[in-house]
Amino acid sequence: ISPSQKSKLKVKVRHGPQMNDCEIEVIHNDRISVKMDASDSGIAAGQYAIFYDDEICLGGGVIE
Repeated sequence: ISPSQKSKLKVKVRHGPQMNDCEIEVIHNDRISVKMDASDSGIAAGQYAIFYDDEICLGGGVIE
């Protein structure tokens, strides 16, 4: 599934089991904007965001 086909996913940003609901929007060919449903003050540049749909890992990328 590409980001252009689905916009509501789950995201995991750190080690551990917690995944958060999020909505993504493609803003450039290799960049997306992510809006999480719940705030998370521990997110920092250089961490990875991994995206899931129904517990299936779709991939991820580095947070800038």
